[in-house]
Amino acid sequence: MLVHGSWQGGWCWQRVAPRLENAGHRVYAPTLTGLGERAHLASPAVDLETQTLDVVNVLRYEDLADVVLVGHSYAGIVIPSVVNQVPERVGRLVYLEAAMARDGESLATLLGPELAAGLEQTVNEQGDGWREPPVPLELLQVTDPDDVAWMEPKLTWNMYAPQIQPVRLDNPAAADVPRTFIWGDDATGAHEASPFFPVWKMFLERAEAEGWPIETVATGHQSMVTAPGELAETLVRIATP
Repeated sequence: MLVHGSWQGGWCWQRVAPRLENAGHRVYAPTLTGLGERAHLASPAVDLETQTLDVVNVLRYEDLADVVLVGHSYAGIVIPSVVNQVPERVGRLVYLEAAMARDGESLATLLGPELAAGLEQTVNEQGDGWREPPVPLELLQVTDPDDVAWMEPKLTWNMYAPQIQPVRLDNPAAADVPRTFIWGDDATGAHEASPFFPVWKMFLERAEAEGWPIETVATGHQSMVTAPGELAETLVRIATP
């Protein structure tokens, strides 16, 4: 199961999902409430619990078990919340350059004071106090004109509440689910030049400190768009016993 990050939707996995299916895997790519094709459901009431249930309910109603649950970027907040509720349905968590939150932390906490303050200001000045516009794609290392033309019209505003709500990780059974971290090993320098890079690097360092397996994909933050083949191969390798 592939869970997208900020401003996106299940659509962002369109270049990866067919490759995983061709390798014999069953693929789900749910869109979180208020984003993508579910943008009409956006409201100040949507929070982390809402978006956690988006994924939990797919697992329950599709009667899935031993799932490799992949979260990209912001979804690093969502996937541990999911496994906290249904650890029996998840075989492994995969953090695709994703937020590494501990119990009681929020995404805003992880951003640090400067970026969190900038986020709050943007939300208040541009988003009526509850939503956030997309950032320029170049900050996510998406610069190819065809990629930009494909992604830009589909980007939707984030809701603020899920980003400031602390994650709750209080189920001891969830701690037994193994984790893997995937890092974007971009040699061009664009990755490192992003203002978000220190935060992404902190996620990697937390994963290393936890002793998780670390995989690398030779691209930037948006690997499902810029390096879908390599990412799919990496995910197949992770999912193979």
